[in-house]
Amino acid sequence: MKKIYIAGKVTGLPENETNTKFQQAEITVSLAGFEAVNPIKVVNNQNADWDTAMRLCIVELMKCDAVFIASVFCVL
Repeated sequence: MKKIYIAGKVTGLPENETNTKFQQAEITVSLAGFEAVNPIKVVNNQNADWDTAMRLCIVELMKCDAVFIASVFCVL
């Protein structure tokens, strides 16, 4: 199964808005038959600094086959 990394703005957005956006994107990718890689779940710690979060996410991104760009308006 192909792995799809979900990319999108996180910094500066309210946590609930960010979580909803990435959950919706994860559902969309999964329903399309792909394995979704949700960076919110990768970091799994809202207190991680930006550098740490990026390092964790880049490692996972490199394991993926494609990228899904999640916008603020990502809906099912």
